[in-house]
Amino acid sequence: MRAIAVLRPGVNCADTNGTLAGIRWDTPCEPPTQAEVDAELARLATPPIQTSKLRFALELKARGMWPAVKAAIEANEDASMYWDFTDIVRSDNQMLLAMAGQLNISTAQVREIITDAIARQV
Repeated sequence: MRAIAVLRPGVNCADTNGTLAGIRWDTPCEPPTQAEVDAELARLATPPIQTSKLRFALELKARGMWPAVKAAIEANEDASMYWDFTDIVRSDNQMLLAMAGQLNISTAQVREIITDAIARQV
């Protein structure tokens, strides 16, 4: 039900038998697909990791990705504000994941970049 609550916030439903097909929807909505539920369950099972902006940027630079990421940040006002006013980069940040998707970078790759950034000497 945690995955359903994230995928359909504010929707009233009840779990009748522990399966997606067994959910009774008290609020009209488009039910999530099994793939959406599975992806959300995987995300919920994987605790977020975080690193400093500096380590993250240095890791992106080492991978040759910094120019494209910097351009994407500068092209998006919300992303620019996030980058300017935060000290950390978290693997579960939805804006980061959305921008990564636009750059064809998977969630797993984002975690890999952050993991390598954590280990980076500064």
